[in-house]
Amino acid sequence: MRLWESRLALAATDATQVSDEITRFGWWLGSKKFPDDWAVNQAMRVLEVSRSLDPDFAVIETFAQFAPRFPYEAVHAARILFEEDREGWAIHGWGEHLRSILVQALNDGEKARKEATETIELLVSKGHRGYRTLLKSEN
Repeated sequence: MRLWESRLALAATDATQVSDEITRFGWWLGSKKFPDDWAVNQAMRVLEVSRSLDPDFAVIETFAQFAPRFPYEAVHAARILFEEDREGWAIHGWGEHLRSILVQALNDGEKARKEATETIELLVSKGHRGYRTLLKSEN
């Protein structure tokens, strides 16, 4: 954990030097070998620095499992990954995990619910209209 924290600290001062390295934290996150609080915090810091976390499918799957405890972080991470996917294919590998994250966030506090609503609106605007039903079900 100290090794990772030192690499991330370096990235915060000069992201170009270790940007590819820090985006691979998704593998660490997905391993579930680290305390959940620490892993989620580190993943969010990576997203702040690089707006990328690989492999995205493993990140989304892991955040779907963390969503009951970290609903805002899960939906915020999913939104960033979706926004940064320039080819538009990543979401197709996320399966039901994204829907699970969105449902969890919609049923949480105001901050998570707002992020989920904005994420769903973004998804729908990009052609993923099936997520619109999540907004209708919350009314």
